[in-house]
Amino acid sequence: MFWLARYVERAENLARILDVDATFARNQRGDQDWLPVLQLNADETRFAEAHDAPTAESVLHFYLLIRPGRS
Repeated sequence: MFWLARYVERAENLARILDVDATFARNQRGDQDWLPVLQLNADETRFAEAHDAPTAESVLHFYLLIRPGRS
């Protein structure tokens, strides 16, 4: 039960980060900037192996389908 609660807590924290970024994060041109989410989680290298650019779709795909296998 402890580990299940821990994984749920991690998922909740990631969901909050993604929500805040989707709502508030903008770069200098006013476009949405998803790179800080990857930097916050130190996932730039792993992300670059699977995707070209950090867009909303690619970052969500990365965190929902690729990253969970990370130890």
